Amino acid sequence: MVVFMDNVEQCSSVQANLSNYWQFDCKVQCPDFNHLKPFPKQDSRYDRYPMRIPLNGSTKTALQQYINEMCPKDDLPVPRLVHYIWFGVSREMKFYQFLSAFSTYKYVKPCLILYHGNTVPKGRYWNILLRLVPNIKFVYREEPTTIENIKLKQIEHRADIGRFQVLKDFGGIYMDTDSILLKPILPLLRHDFTLSIENPEVLGIGTMLSTPNATFLQIWLEHYITFDTNEWGWHSVILPYRLSKKYPSLIHVENATFYSPGPLETLFFNNFNWEDKFAMHLSIRYYKSSLFNEFDIRRLNTTLGAMARHILFDRKELCAN
Repeated sequence: MVVFMDNVEQCSSVQANLSNYWQFDCKVQCPDFNHLKPFPKQDSRYDRYPMRIPLNGSTKTALQQYINEMCPKDDLPVPRLVHYIWFGVSREMKFYQFLSAFSTYKYVKPCLILYHGNTVPKGRYWNILLRLVPNIKFVYREEPTTIENIKLKQIEHRADIGRFQVLKDFGGIYMDTDSILLKPILPLLRHDFTLSIENPEVLGIGTMLSTPNATFLQIWLEHYITFDTNEWGWHSVILPYRLSKKYPSLIHVENATFYSPGPLETLFFNNFNWEDKFAMHLSIRYYKSSLFNEFDIRRLNTTLGAMARHILFDRKELCAN
């Protein structure tokens, strides 16, 4: 069941400051989706590389040089470089995937957003994203098929290794395409490696922050010598939790600030106060409704709707228009 709110009183003047108001029992005027303005294009270096960057041999060195140029080092260990993995058959970008990328542009202000995959995204939302954000590049790379000479049978495991590889090589912020940022993450860029608790004794990998060649990540990858494709998530989410207890100085662990505090129904059918969250993993594969686009979220009275309005309109309340 999708929860919409139609018969709601307008917000009173008492509730005018909605930034700390979490009752979701009033409406505000929301701008049109088309109000989103393109990122100001002030640097011609964005055009130095073509949209599709092959990643093999010397081109990897060239890409690193380009990243170094676009992402100059500062006093923060983690560069403002965002990575997505886009493996699989050619597919159209969905609204939630657009929302993820737009949230990283808004709250990271990244030097580059790199989509790594073997097929370029397509569709209306991809085209809108390219119009709004000029510093997106597609990096062509094949799916990894083995790790430690062990075959990777599942696309999910290949995507896991893909994200580890790009963070090891370049550092930055990895985001699942159904993970969104909810506020600036500057404090987290000060740590060499960051994951968040998702469930008891489980660290999620939907949002990851890393320096290039982070020691914790290298140790983690070395443990893949015992990888078993039949143990679905052991190496990807349970192993890093156990390693975090063994090497606490090598990793910063957030206390569930990237994930829902309870059952997924809380995201899809209820509301909760997420002001302490840096990010949220939408686990969109469990959300069966197709009613999730820039029109539906205006009156979707759920955590999912509120977060989408927060990212697009800077107001989490229901839309009156």
